[in-house]
Amino acid sequence: MANQASNRRYPGLKPFDRSQSALFRGREDDILRLSNLILRGRLTVLFSKSGIGKTSLLMAGVAPELEAQGFFPIALRVENTARPLVETIRMTLSQYASQSNLDATARIDGMPESIWEQMKRLHFEVGGLAATPVLLFDQFEEVFTLEHKLSSRNAFLSQLADLCNESTPESIHELLIQNAQGKGAEMMSPESMQWWDRQPELRIVLSIRSDFLHKMDEISTIIPGILRNRYQLQPLNREQASEAILTPAASPGIFASPVFRYAPAATNTILDFLSGRAASTEGRTADNEGLLKRQDEIEAFNLQIICQNIEESIIRQHQPENFEVTPAFFGDRAGLESEIKDFYSRQIQNLPDLYAQKIHTAVKDAEGLKLTAKKLIEEDLITPSGRRNSVVLETLLDRWGISQDFLDILVESRLLRKELRLDSYYFEISHDTLLPAALASRNSRRAEEKEEMERTRLIQELKEEAIKRQAMEDQLRVARRQRSLALRVSILSGGTLLLCAIVGVLFFYFWANSVQAEFQAAEENCRKEQFDAATEGYRILSQNRSKNWLLGGKIAEKGTDAQRFKILFDNISRQMSLGDSLVFLEVNADYKGALNAYHKANDLVQQYQLINYSWTKGDSTYWRVDSMRINERKQDLKLRISSTRKTLITQFIICEREAEAFKEAGIWGQQKRNLKEMERLLPDNKADTEALRHALNMKLTTPSEYVKKELMDCEFRLK
Repeated sequence: MANQASNRRYPGLKPFDRSQSALFRGREDDILRLSNLILRGRLTVLFSKSGIGKTSLLMAGVAPELEAQGFFPIALRVENTARPLVETIRMTLSQYASQSNLDATARIDGMPESIWEQMKRLHFEVGGLAATPVLLFDQFEEVFTLEHKLSSRNAFLSQLADLCNESTPESIHELLIQNAQGKGAEMMSPESMQWWDRQPELRIVLSIRSDFLHKMDEISTIIPGILRNRYQLQPLNREQASEAILTPAASPGIFASPVFRYAPAATNTILDFLSGRAASTEGRTADNEGLLKRQDEIEAFNLQIICQNIEESIIRQHQPENFEVTPAFFGDRAGLESEIKDFYSRQIQNLPDLYAQKIHTAVKDAEGLKLTAKKLIEEDLITPSGRRNSVVLETLLDRWGISQDFLDILVESRLLRKELRLDSYYFEISHDTLLPAALASRNSRRAEEKEEMERTRLIQELKEEAIKRQAMEDQLRVARRQRSLALRVSILSGGTLLLCAIVGVLFFYFWANSVQAEFQAAEENCRKEQFDAATEGYRILSQNRSKNWLLGGKIAEKGTDAQRFKILFDNISRQMSLGDSLVFLEVNADYKGALNAYHKANDLVQQYQLINYSWTKGDSTYWRVDSMRINERKQDLKLRISSTRKTLITQFIICEREAEAFKEAGIWGQQKRNLKEMERLLPDNKADTEALRHALNMKLTTPSEYVKKELMDCEFRLK
């Protein structure tokens, strides 16, 4: 009952889902026309601008209509780049199918099962009766915009073409020809050849944004009729938008808000604002009728944001049943403009209060909570090119050290949406509409962070400059004392001795300053980790007896120190480069080897820092090597280890799930390959192993023991 009470009449940026069909209004004509188009043809392309409501139309409108006609709609997405597209689609289809009526006719050993063959074998039911499947590919542009491997994309499009064109896959076609000519290795029966020759009965819908419609034309070479059966979803007109506003408010049911209604003036104000029309509609004439009609086009996501905000205000103010919404209630037109513009920042600002209500305790660091939410959204869920990115639950929890309640609040705030795919939840920004605000926030935040780093750097440089200035002042005081002493001696020694002494003191002074400058240059090179230059400077000073004497006679030791620093520094750089090269291998990236290299580099940095501390202890005001550089390298290594560890864990979990799936299906060869990959991923470092064990929730065993046991079992099965 608590979940029902939290239901909203307007989903906001989230699309309508199947459970909200009763609230999805204003698209009845589109539902009927698109459904008839799908039923008449094998392939249909649905397209529109982003935010018009394609997903809502398919899920809450068309899908129930198709079911009523005895068809079985299947929602499909292609945004998972972690595995091949064909494999993702096949796994999703298997989850929807009835496992009790799988068709095993004419199986061909050793031939990978295509989507075409899978659709012939799977059985779908509606109400206990056989139903024709309808593959609803939502946001199909992700085939081209996300970072799918070229081989994965081409294989998927090729198999999709077989389904759309009602053509038998080439490999099957060649096999049938060989059998017909009596050349097949194993002859098929006539019944088997007839089974293979029949096309699977299905419908296909590709939903794509208008700005990517040219991609449909590009693949028309393999799917010639791809745009023959197409439907453009237009923005809501004024009448449709009015129904979408009024009907949910008046619908009975268990909602967080009571039944309420809109005053005609409020409805007209909202419609005028959403359509971009001036506040007054007076002056409508035959001459401007066409212009006003075009202005009456309304995008669904803006309507939902406004209606959602009105409903939330009603809930928050505990308004009574049948409350009438007037323009004053939402601040008239200015209030609507502010709502659309400030949606993202307002939702971020409200997070601490919403989270406190969720966990029933006060939030101690509200600013930190908001910053975490902004970084999670702006860094992980937006690609560098400014597109939405989909990230699995476990990665977000581990990377940001947050709870699932925190992510649920982001979903409830309509900032994110959450989808269950392949036994795990994925999160992404709820709609493209939020991207401009989120990108502007990211740019502003990064600029502030860069400014803060620059400020810190300048403060550090000022401190170092103060140290240098103090050292020079000390030298000047020494020189002044020396000049004063020389003056007194010269006065006592007479005119000639006075002149010689003055010349000698001045010569010594300038020479000493020159030697000190050489020494300081060598020290500064050492601090900046320019060890070759530092070593050369120390060598020149140590070989000159006078300079070496002036500087205390320990210059050679400093040169030796610089050499030891250089050896450690070069070893650290080599290990970090080795780790990077193993991570970014195009094929079979070695995350285990990369982690070993990073850990070795980290150990060397610890030794590097310890030596720096011990050699600086006698002069704590002047580090031999800049400690900030060492700390930055440690932090960099920490991030690389953390990132590589997470990637290794993610790959291990993917392999584990695939191995489990193959084990359940009895495909032991595939299971063995996945187990071998898991064995290759097993880390050597204890901390990495514990992290993997924690991610896998293993309490009584270790990942290596688990893999070893599963391999033994698999080897036994293969015998």
